[in-house]
Amino acid sequence: MIICMLVMVRVSLYLISVIQKYIHHIVLSPYLMFFIFLQLRNLCSLFRNFILIIMFILNFTLMFYVKDLNTHEILLSGQSKDGFYALTKSSVTSVPQAYWSPCTSASANLWHHRLGHPTTRIFQLLISKNKIICNNKRLNFQCQSCPLRKSSRLSLGPTSYKTSTPLELIFSNVWGPAPLFSSDGYHYFVIFVDAYTKYVWYYPLVAKSDVYSVFHQFQTLVERQFLLKIKSIQTDWGGEYRKLSIFFQTVGIHHRLICPHTHEQNGTVEHRHRHIVEAGLTLLGQCKAPFRFWNYTFKTSIYLINRMPTPVLGHCSPFDCLFHRSPDYHFLHTFGCLCFPFLRPYNNHKLDFCSSPCVFFGYSSSHLGYRCFDIASHRIYIFRHVRFHEHMFPFDNSEQIAKVSTTTPIPLATVTLSNLLNHPPPPTSISHPNNP
Repeated sequence: MIICMLVMVRVSLYLISVIQKYIHHIVLSPYLMFFIFLQLRNLCSLFRNFILIIMFILNFTLMFYVKDLNTHEILLSGQSKDGFYALTKSSVTSVPQAYWSPCTSASANLWHHRLGHPTTRIFQLLISKNKIICNNKRLNFQCQSCPLRKSSRLSLGPTSYKTSTPLELIFSNVWGPAPLFSSDGYHYFVIFVDAYTKYVWYYPLVAKSDVYSVFHQFQTLVERQFLLKIKSIQTDWGGEYRKLSIFFQTVGIHHRLICPHTHEQNGTVEHRHRHIVEAGLTLLGQCKAPFRFWNYTFKTSIYLINRMPTPVLGHCSPFDCLFHRSPDYHFLHTFGCLCFPFLRPYNNHKLDFCSSPCVFFGYSSSHLGYRCFDIASHRIYIFRHVRFHEHMFPFDNSEQIAKVSTTTPIPLATVTLSNLLNHPPPPTSISHPNNP
């Protein structure tokens, strides 16, 4: 600015001397000289602004800047050359180094192979963070190598098949083998689940081959009780059902099979298995009973499951949907609690006690009574006249557990299949009032 002022003063003095040299008759007053100086200063200021505008235009056309839209940080800056904006390493400020790799641009398929076949979500994440540059942003390629190692089960979704009557469709499956024989000599169990009412029928098995005879018992029972015919049954293609498949063809029952290794197609009965086992183990843990009594806990679990409301049936119980009447919840008592059945019919003389402390082991499917286990005699009594102490559990006493466990020839912690086959436990006797 000072230089410009000096230039203007020199120019003004020079112009005044020229005017005085050639125009002698003009007398320059101080006011006239000041007016000329102001005009020259305005002219120089206009010239200076013009020069600055030209320099700004040249700078704008020769330089370029790349800024972040969010932080306004300068990422790239440089000079244009022949109308192009050339990127050089010297112009980089904070841009990722991936821009300057030898392969800065490639197809999405090629990057997918280079990165070891990542998922689409990870691949898009790398692109969004400017880690890699792709020629095409659309990731619609189909990699033939990915399914070789990434194959997984598909979501089947709910089935569209709906039943309208009981026994229209029955699900069946076998559970087992159990890690030890039950106290009454069973190793497996099979269940039959009605697709319409979700009611469960339970049958313990010594071997899987017993399924053939058990199904005939089940078929005779339900068809006579409900005056309906079994229309179809769904199972896996296990060996225990292959013999039944021939029988199904002769009586006109449609045998529906699930795909191999696709147990989710038989999800109804699989979920019932899990529910039964979890509820049974909960009852065993509640009363501290030995595991060899699993058959009684599973029977009790199914008895209770059939009477529990479920949202699948509009908050009705399977028992209510099948028999069209509500179950009697006042009949229920705590599994494994202390009970005293009326045992006078078993007395040998008049001085015998009228009762004995027992363990409540559930409900009888053939009687309107309770199943009571006598720890002293290891007998099962079925009685209706029973008094319960539902806050006391005889098996919670370590001495009682040891006393009952001595009847089992193999300890629970060392149970093996060979030991079970060589030393099966004796079945527990069941006593009735008419059979002392």
